[in-house]
Amino acid sequence: MSASARPPGNLAELVAALRLLPPRQARLISLRLLEGASEEDCASFYGTSREACGVHLLRALDALSQQLSGRSPRSTDLTAAQEASWSAGLERALAIDAPSRSPEPPAHGLAGPPLDQGEGGERLHGLRLLALQLRSQAGPIREALAAAERAEADSPARRRSDALRIVAIVVLIALAVWLGLT
Repeated sequence: MSASARPPGNLAELVAALRLLPPRQARLISLRLLEGASEEDCASFYGTSREACGVHLLRALDALSQQLSGRSPRSTDLTAAQEASWSAGLERALAIDAPSRSPEPPAHGLAGPPLDQGEGGERLHGLRLLALQLRSQAGPIREALAAAERAEADSPARRRSDALRIVAIVVLIALAVWLGLT
């Protein structure tokens, strides 16, 4: 198994990696895999087609996988056709929603025809396993994310940052009023 397909060691590692993702990617993973929203609901939420939403989910999972492996996120090295094919395969795999089934895919990586062999197929296999792991641990992950957000909101650094933001807004309003009166 490649480094990109390595499952996270623990819940804390997974939550930390999710929190490092760009907000749009983290929200899409949360919506689709942790909250169980349908592909159509996610596409509607983002105002995109189902296919585009699937590609965005694939990219978000790839970025999460890279965060977990300790590599810096890279732009996708897949062609548009590969992304479309992989995202369709990922959605097919996610559509198989039977908890009693093993998350291990068939030898070629997904239900349906094989997509890519070699490094690409292994990478897709890793992303599929990551998606299934996120889905299977959705409750604890959501709780850990909420706890981390509460801890961050209550931190002294966050309170200081919020206070400085308020001071800056007050100064800007005062400046605008002063300029308007002169």
